[in-house]
Amino acid sequence: MEEANRFLEDYWPEFNAQFAKEAREAGDRHRPLAKTLDLRTIFCLKGMRTINDGYLIHWHSRVFAIQNPTLGMRRRPAQVFEQRDGRIVLRFNGRELLHREVTDEEERPSLPVREKTPEKPKTGKYIPPQDHPWRRSNRIINREWSQGIF
Repeated sequence: MEEANRFLEDYWPEFNAQFAKEAREAGDRHRPLAKTLDLRTIFCLKGMRTINDGYLIHWHSRVFAIQNPTLGMRRRPAQVFEQRDGRIVLRFNGRELLHREVTDEEERPSLPVREKTPEKPKTGKYIPPQDHPWRRSNRIINREWSQGIF
């Protein structure tokens, strides 16, 4: 690291002499920040999560329950913003959601568990029944077609 710093001490004056330019006008030329721009939403961790059927959102091993859910939220994406101070902001369709962190397993709403129906064993190749249209000969199909029965 010290070797790199010594190299930079010699290199920076050369680099600045080659590429540095004087400003045309003196003073601060930065534009003011727009009122609609929120730096807290720019400088934060962002992610998309799906709202599950229990109106819960999972984010980095934490679970958040939405306090004012609507039916239209289920299985839809929501934005999660983790700000630098640790605060979590949830947004759905551009509006901020009221939420609380769920800490214990008992607090999490339980979803009804669906019973799985037993699957029929596969017998292999499909064999159609005797009266299936695939089993009829072309002669019978052509006769019915010409008579308008088909």
